[in-house]
Amino acid sequence: MEAIVGLLNDRAEVDDSPDTNPSELEVLRQRNSELEAKNVELEAKIVELEKWRQRAILNEEKIDELNAENAVLVDEIFELKSENAKLRWDHKSTVEDLKRKDTELENRLAKMEQVH
Repeated sequence: MEAIVGLLNDRAEVDDSPDTNPSELEVLRQRNSELEAKNVELEAKIVELEKWRQRAILNEEKIDELNAENAVLVDEIFELKSENAKLRWDHKSTVEDLKRKDTELENRLAKMEQVH
């Protein structure tokens, strides 16, 4: 873009001779001004796009970080569920054992009451 503006500037300088048509020179200067304004506008857009690109990179890094953290949490959840299942099984066994012992003690107590 700058090369085009430079060429137009060179042409305007060359055409600045006394035999150049003043209206053609003015048209070239006007077009040069328009292109310079468009160049400024495009440079501002490039800066804005670069900011968005940087944000996107940061977001991608954060997503990767969160995915890694999520994987660790999924593993922890799996381990906790396994531990919970084992504890429930142990608790169930303990409760069944206690119920069986309670029944045995009740039976022994009933027998003792019958003897006395």
